[in-house]
Amino acid sequence: GSRTFNDPAQWHADDGGQWHLIGIPDDPGMVVHDGQFGNRRTTLDTLAAPWDFFYDESRSRLYVYAQQNPTLEAKQFELPVVEFVIGPLEQDHIMLRDLDIGHGRTMSLLAWDSDHLTVSDCRFVGSPGNHIQFQNGSNDGVVSGCYFDDWNLLDKRAYAIQAIEKQSGPVDITDCTFTATRQGGGEDHAAIMNDYNGWIRTVRNCRFLGNGGALADEGVVIWRPSATADSVVIDGNLFSELGGTAIMVQELEHFGATPTVKVV
Repeated sequence: GSRTFNDPAQWHADDGGQWHLIGIPDDPGMVVHDGQFGNRRTTLDTLAAPWDFFYDESRSRLYVYAQQNPTLEAKQFELPVVEFVIGPLEQDHIMLRDLDIGHGRTMSLLAWDSDHLTVSDCRFVGSPGNHIQFQNGSNDGVVSGCYFDDWNLLDKRAYAIQAIEKQSGPVDITDCTFTATRQGGGEDHAAIMNDYNGWIRTVRNCRFLGNGGALADEGVVIWRPSATADSVVIDGNLFSELGGTAIMVQELEHFGATPTVKVV
């Protein structure tokens, strides 16, 4: 979901180690230099360390702190330019396999009113928000054999996999790995989130590798599932060094659901 800015002529020098790009119409959410992520700052005058960045919406400019032209500091500089990388919007029976997906402005993959989406053996790295969101009545989703790293880079509320609203689900998640290279933060940074009126039915044989707490919140959260949720199975998973609770199950009855819950 990103575009490269590797031409030195694209960059304009300011005082005090600041460089900027012009004509950036949307907040990119993050910057990527040689596969690493910059540090977002909220004001221009707080740029002080290499790869600190600030987006000035009023001027459509992105500012980066660097001792010299950023193209001399990194071989590859990228900015997210699309809202999400892949979006099966109102499209059914889609299979995504063996893809490397990331660097969208808000998320990596959005399933919107899309039934029977299967995502297998894909790699998701680097997102300001979610990696995968099942939304607006997306039913019968499957995620298997995928690798997830570094989501919620805006340090707000976002997840590796989320099912939310209008009875999205069931979603079955198997044989996936969730980890964090960069320290996560924000209000909510869980790996798997059954959110308001969604339904994650199965989490099986997954690995949640906290990397000393860098995966800074819960592994699996089942919260307020949709009324259609009749079962939840969390089976055979590994949880290691998380910054929060491994498994949280709460308020199952909010929408009238009475699922059988099995944790083994």
